[in-house]
Amino acid sequence: KVETLYYPSLLSNIYDNYGPPNYEIDAVFSKGAISFIKNSVLDACQINPDLGYRKLYISRKTSSYRKILNEDEVENLLIKEGFEIVFPEHLSFFAQVKLFSEAKIVVGQSGAGMTNFIFTPPNCQVIMMMSDAPDSNLNIFNALAHVSGTEIEFFIGKAYKILAREKLHSDFLIDIEKLTTYIRQYK
Repeated sequence: KVETLYYPSLLSNIYDNYGPPNYEIDAVFSKGAISFIKNSVLDACQINPDLGYRKLYISRKTSSYRKILNEDEVENLLIKEGFEIVFPEHLSFFAQVKLFSEAKIVVGQSGAGMTNFIFTPPNCQVIMMMSDAPDSNLNIFNALAHVSGTEIEFFIGKAYKILAREKLHSDFLIDIEKLTTYIRQYK
């Protein structure tokens, strides 16, 4: 029934690893593919990311797992520091790209919404919050940041009731005093 089938070569590989990280195979991205996607989307949206000026907090408050248990405190701190609270799942793709392309600093916890950091301007700082659960694998975001030219740092919180198999999806707590000090260095 198919006369011609085009099958593109594998441009990325993300291994769903719930054990100790294996950095050689867990996440491999093509720099050319990510650059092509970024440039194509920015061109299609007629966006030219220059110098960012927005402070964004990417919330997962509506998620049922991997929650920051003291997220209200985190949000209150970030609002006082001039951050906007963003729920990417409520925005169109264009709105997400536009928002991230205007960012000076992006803070959020690991999740799909944070992958929009590939659309941030070159001066943007990305801070990813994760738990200290054993075998948490930061490599997928680290690898994506590397090929997209994004500066990323990880802020580690304390895991609470670590899940047996999917440890990296455990809820966690953020030390507000440490976060305050950490965030203020990026004014």
